[in-house]
Amino acid sequence: VPVGPGDSAVGTVVDAGIFFALAVMGVGVLGSLMAGWASANKFSLLGGLRTAAQLLSYELPMLLAAASVAMAAG
Repeated sequence: VPVGPGDSAVGTVVDAGIFFALAVMGVGVLGSLMAGWASANKFSLLGGLRTAAQLLSYELPMLLAAASVAMAAG
């Protein structure tokens, strides 16, 4: 999988496939949590928690849909 210009910018083959991609997308939740926590303000922390909850609520149906397709494919 080429990830950039040139011959040296080639990604490695990951056997996990769709689960690896979903796990990498789930790391974005940590950014909003840490941003709210680092501000040292209780309202910003609550906003970060709210954002993290929204991100997780959108990722869970996507994970279930991708897992069901992967299991049906074998």
